[in-house]
Amino acid sequence: MTSIQDLEYLLKLKSTLTRIPSQVWYKGVPISSADETYLIDGGNKRIICSLSGLPSSNCTMLSDGKGDYFIILNESRCKKIGLVLGEEIEFQIEQDKSELGMTMSDEFAEVMNQFDEAKRVFDGLTPGKKRSLIYWADNVKSAEIKVRRAIMLCTYLEANKDDLDFKTLNQEMKEANRLARLSKG
Repeated sequence: MTSIQDLEYLLKLKSTLTRIPSQVWYKGVPISSADETYLIDGGNKRIICSLSGLPSSNCTMLSDGKGDYFIILNESRCKKIGLVLGEEIEFQIEQDKSELGMTMSDEFAEVMNQFDEAKRVFDGLTPGKKRSLIYWADNVKSAEIKVRRAIMLCTYLEANKDDLDFKTLNQEMKEANRLARLSKG
């Protein structure tokens, strides 16, 4: 018997960029439950979304609370291709079969491999926390800054073990950034 994990699904869809009724998100693309059925495997709603004019990105299908789903599109992605609310867009989605639901940069992976205790702590985190840390460490263009963030993150994980506090981590990163700017000045 073939399971959904053995099949490759690539759905080509049309939908309208819509205002999401949320205090957290603003813009999204609705997906009907009929379309998403083929993509959800065992509750995993991670997908790869491709929009014309943008690189593919890792996303998740979020429930609208009424049986359907939506994908969030942040403001910078919308601006890059000139999307406005109410505009119909074509896009493709497929299952994200990656281990973490997003790609970890080579810089972050290499630094993580040099910090055994940080790797142990990281491996014990929930998938969502792992994705948050990867995004946080890798969401810059400069390889130098990626390495600096990865080192700071690993040092933080080793010092704080299983007590991950994103607010404290953010404050420590701001201080590391300040010191890096001073050393260049």
